[in-house]
Amino acid sequence: MAAVKEVQLLDYTYNALLASEAYLEKAKHLTKVEADRLFSRMRGNLAHKLNTLESLAMQLQLDDEKLSEWRKNMFAIREKEAKDKI
Repeated sequence: MAAVKEVQLLDYTYNALLASEAYLEKAKHLTKVEADRLFSRMRGNLAHKLNTLESLAMQLQLDDEKLSEWRKNMFAIREKEAKDKI
């Protein structure tokens, strides 16, 4: 899971999710097309509150976490279906 850090912007403070170094490195190597696809999936103001690289890195990390959760759920469903067939 991403680290959380309190960030001061202009007149207000909020807790920002910060991407890990590994995802920042991955974000540096994205093509323009890949970056545009990530931006299209961003929720709310993520892209506006963080710099572009951090925003891309966070979206990469969130996508990986969602994919991991989906895979875990699919495995459980398939395992249950296999048990039901027996």
